[in-house]
Amino acid sequence: CVRAFHVCLTTELLPEMQCGRNVYDVRQVCHEQNVVDCFDFSAPQAFLNDAQVQKALGVPVGLAWRPCNLQVDSAFVRSGDYMSSTDGLVAELLERGVPVLAYSGDTDLMVDWLGTKGWMEKLAWRGQADWIAAPLRTFHVHNKSAGREKSYGSFTFLQVFESGHLVPKDQPEVALRMLQRFVSLHSDWAAAPPTALPSGSKDLGLRTQSPGPRTQVGPAFWAGLSALLGALCLAWALRLQKWEEPEGPYSLMT
Repeated sequence: CVRAFHVCLTTELLPEMQCGRNVYDVRQVCHEQNVVDCFDFSAPQAFLNDAQVQKALGVPVGLAWRPCNLQVDSAFVRSGDYMSSTDGLVAELLERGVPVLAYSGDTDLMVDWLGTKGWMEKLAWRGQADWIAAPLRTFHVHNKSAGREKSYGSFTFLQVFESGHLVPKDQPEVALRMLQRFVSLHSDWAAAPPTALPSGSKDLGLRTQSPGPRTQVGPAFWAGLSALLGALCLAWALRLQKWEEPEGPYSLMT
């Protein structure tokens, strides 16, 4: 897995970076050694370094937030996890009826939309043949073309137009519409999986269960869930930071 990372870095990313392009958004020129420095994170940095916000999140006094922690990132690469395949986990989610959405900005080289669509087409699950056969449709926001979508069962791909890696930053309204549609109780992106194996599909032998009726929840539930997930991510990052840099600033990886 470490070798795979080096191959990807030397053959795909470094040539682009040496040309002065931002691998997270090829429309942008970037000559910084750390590509994160080519983005403006002043707003989230001011918010997450606000004393009241840090107190609410339980951040130890004296720690400062920064967009990216290269020590944590390097440890992640050295562990071999950076290039480990998790497609089997995605397949199991689909077999259990859990909705899965994968999206990419069309100017992102780091997680390019062609690669995203490619692994989704090759993913072995009971709906694979039907997903491949599903049409590629226009994704509309305010009656304007904002991307292209492809969906079958509970598996959805979305290519976002005019966006790099940071879709909520580049296309905030599109990102909001994407999330609203994904979590909607009546979303066509969250249809139940097929009950019978389509012709040509593979039975992975995974445990399956009926998704059952979906519980009616309101906006307060989603707001609470979002806050909880954010707190868990922060706690996880702080734990890693404590292990790597006992006296340094805290950080969330981008």
